[in-house]
Amino acid sequence: MVVGEAVCPWVRASIAYQHDMKGHIDAIHYYSKYSIELPQPDKSLQFPQQPLYYYAAAMVYTASKAMGFNEHDAIYSIRVMSVVFASAWLLLGWGLVRIFTKRVLTVNLFLAFLAFTPSFIYLGGVVNNDALNALLGMASLYFVSLFYYQKKRKWFALSTLVILLAMLTKISSVLYALFFVAVLLVLYFKDTSRRERYQNEILVFGLAVLFVFGFALFKAYIPADGEFRFVNSGLYGGQVIPKFGVEYFLTFHLPALLEAAQSHVMGPDIIRFSLPTYFYGTLFLGEFDFSRHFSGGSLFRVWSQLIFLLGLLYAVGIAGYVYFYKRLSVLLKLIVIPVAINFALIIKFLLSYWVVCNSDFRYFTPTFGAIGLMIVLGLEQGWVKWPKMKKQILVTAVLP
Repeated sequence: MVVGEAVCPWVRASIAYQHDMKGHIDAIHYYSKYSIELPQPDKSLQFPQQPLYYYAAAMVYTASKAMGFNEHDAIYSIRVMSVVFASAWLLLGWGLVRIFTKRVLTVNLFLAFLAFTPSFIYLGGVVNNDALNALLGMASLYFVSLFYYQKKRKWFALSTLVILLAMLTKISSVLYALFFVAVLLVLYFKDTSRRERYQNEILVFGLAVLFVFGFALFKAYIPADGEFRFVNSGLYGGQVIPKFGVEYFLTFHLPALLEAAQSHVMGPDIIRFSLPTYFYGTLFLGEFDFSRHFSGGSLFRVWSQLIFLLGLLYAVGIAGYVYFYKRLSVLLKLIVIPVAINFALIIKFLLSYWVVCNSDFRYFTPTFGAIGLMIVLGLEQGWVKWPKMKKQILVTAVLP
């Protein structure tokens, strides 16, 4: 964690722009001027988004301007806020993984997954609502896990609070509401002595979620058109996916990824028109064009290829999670719920707006923590059963 925080701000400082930054800045400007009146969702790219991140960013922006910062530095201060969110995300991740295991290697692998996966570093240092969304997703997992094992009311209250805040950051975070309901139902049927309590907690939590979801519907409503809009997207030139089928959903082209050494949104069709391939590529290097770094004897291309090869360790961890699923605790089995719902929401979004940029792995932002747990605990189960596997994992984990 110390190394990660020493390196990451330097890496983030070199990131000047991301493709949807203007939409986020437009929203921040709006909330800095109009603190109560909500924006019409059809008026700018990010206006349909839920308001919590933009209120927080608007306060930082307004304070920076009041201190005499110019526009560039005021925007940069919002990126510093993202680094703070990412740092808190790491701390919560450290607490989360230690709920499930005390093995030092597993804990360190999980933290390495969070701190050094390149796309996560990127998301933790730019102007967008994903840094806060990732933090609140991790907090949701953390407090729900504490509640499951300790049954304390304070953990129920904190779980409810962070899930509601997550929904006010991105409405897709409703997936953690469904996860928490599943956990409460498991406790309701397992612990008969506390059934009345769990019944009341399900009722209270359900009403709170419905209230916030009602606000989200209000936020997304366009009076002039009489419709709801949760996102602004479209069919962008050169990105339209020609067809959905077995080839799109089930093929994985690792050799093509190694040849391209990137997963550019306008790159080779064999990569971007294959969902598993594009997911895998954007998990590590996002959807950006790095070809300018490939010339002049640069090692960037080789480094990218090495990342794609050694990243297969993630796939081994997921395979281990699936293989040893029956041996896992009930809560670890339930962790697949938010990830599965997240995936379903991505597919729904993709089918509504069938363009390549809508299949970027960054849409798994709220469930990064859950995916990381699945990977490292799947690996742990493997080396418990096959001790020789531990040495291989140590070597592979250190090399990246």
